[in-house]
Amino acid sequence: MAESERRRERERRAAVTGRVALALAEVERLVGEFRTLDPAIDKIVLFGSLARKDVTSPGFDIDLAVACSKERYLAIVARALDSPFRVDVVDLAAADDRIKASIARDGVILYEK
Repeated sequence: MAESERRRERERRAAVTGRVALALAEVERLVGEFRTLDPAIDKIVLFGSLARKDVTSPGFDIDLAVACSKERYLAIVARALDSPFRVDVVDLAAADDRIKASIARDGVILYEK
């Protein structure tokens, strides 16, 4: 590998690392926002590449699963849309088996009553 390729790879890794740090701060902020929107929320789980700590591209998204009231779910999704990151919010009660398996395997519980 040429020196210029190694330098580009180091820069790419640094960009990913920096973006991951910002995303984790955003996750903390979102957890607080979600809990404010629905004080009765039962659970918030981070899953996907950010939870597995295997982010390889700066274009990653934040995957969150929530157990909350149906009435507040849409407000939570709307709040996630305001994030500077692409955030996918899954309703745990309505998630398909593939998503539930991913959450069970790799999920990090951020909040639970």
